[in-house]
Amino acid sequence: MQDQKFCFPKHTKTSYVKITPDYEDPLTHVTLCMRYFTKLSLKEQSLFSLSTSDYQNAVLLFIERTGKFSFSINNDITRTRHASPPNRWNSVCASWSTCGETYL
Repeated sequence: MQDQKFCFPKHTKTSYVKITPDYEDPLTHVTLCMRYFTKLSLKEQSLFSLSTSDYQNAVLLFIERTGKFSFSINNDITRTRHASPPNRWNSVCASWSTCGETYL
């Protein structure tokens, strides 16, 4: 999936995009890269979540209340010291593989 854009004009607890893949193999690696804009500061925000039958958030890219990023794979969390500044476009990439490598 590339060159896709999703806009949420209002902040709600029910706004989301649902994408259903057409494969059932276990994940062996994941790479996420995105640009986003948010006006929210000091508020928890999920940028990406993928659920499986075993985990509600098997892959979760998240902004914590501190504004810092966290990347979780099957509840194993990696945090960064870098913050997400509000009111501007930001870019973030996260990558994981079954070899035990996680980058954020």
